Amino acid sequence: MSKKESITIRVTGKIGQKDISPDLFDISEIKKLINDFENMLFPGSKKGRPHISYRIEEGSVENIFTTTRQEVVGFNALLNDVSTHNSIDLLEHKSALAFESLQKNSDETNLSYEITTSVSEDTTPFIISPKTTWKRTEETWVEAEFYVYGEITDAGGKNSSNIHVDTKEFGVLTIATDKFTLKEKEENILYRTYGVRVKGKQHLQTGEMDTKSLHLIELIDIQKKYDSDYLESLIEKATPRWKGIDADEWLGELRGDYE
Repeated sequence: MSKKESITIRVTGKIGQKDISPDLFDISEIKKLINDFENMLFPGSKKGRPHISYRIEEGSVENIFTTTRQEVVGFNALLNDVSTHNSIDLLEHKSALAFESLQKNSDETNLSYEITTSVSEDTTPFIISPKTTWKRTEETWVEAEFYVYGEITDAGGKNSSNIHVDTKEFGVLTIATDKFTLKEKEENILYRTYGVRVKGKQHLQTGEMDTKSLHLIELIDIQKKYDSDYLESLIEKATPRWKGIDADEWLGELRGDYE
C-alpha cells in the first residue's frame, strides 16, 4: 500500500465574539471548503483521482485531508510555486478559482486559512487572509475551437438545450447546442462515442479551455465500419498502376537498400 500524507487547512478567527471552533463551523462552510480544496488539488477531471479522507479537529478549526504521498507532494510544490511568484495567474482555471473563492470568503468573514502539508520541510504555512490578495491580475481569454472525444450521455433540455459528453481528459462536459441540431439527427446519438467540434474560450497564458463556455459546432461520427466492397474497389483501382513494377525492388529503393 502506498504511503499516505496529509494536507491541513487551519481556519482561525472569530464567529461573532467567539473564537472559531468545530462547533461553530457550519456544515455549509465545511462543504464549501472541501469543494475548494478538491478543485485546488484536482482542477481537471475528478475521474480516477485517489481516495481522500477527511477529518476535523480542534485547534481553531483544523481540516485534515489525507491522500497519496504523490498528490500531497504535488500540492506542496504548487503552494511553493504560488508563494515564490506571489501569483496565481498561471494556475489552471479551477485551481485559481478555488484560491480566489477562499480569498473572497476570508475578506467577507474575516477568517484566515493556514495551509500546511506533511511533506513540507518549511513549517511556515501558506496563508489566505484579509491581509492577502490571492486574485488573478489578468484574465486573457480568446475565442477558440476545440476537438473533444467521448460518449454522449444526455441530450436535450426544455429551455436551454445541450449535450453531455463524457470525456477521459475533462470528465463530463456540458456543451450548449440548439434544438434544431438535435432534431435533425436521424440516428440516436445517446451512448455513442463522437468526435465533438466546439467553440469556446481559451486562456492565452495557460492554453486552458474554459469548460463553461462551450458551444457545439459539429458532431463527428467516428464509429469505424468495415466495408469490404469499398476496400475491394480501392484495390481494383490501384492494381493497374502496379503493372510491371517489382514490388520488392520498389520497396528496397524506398528504404535505401543499395548494393
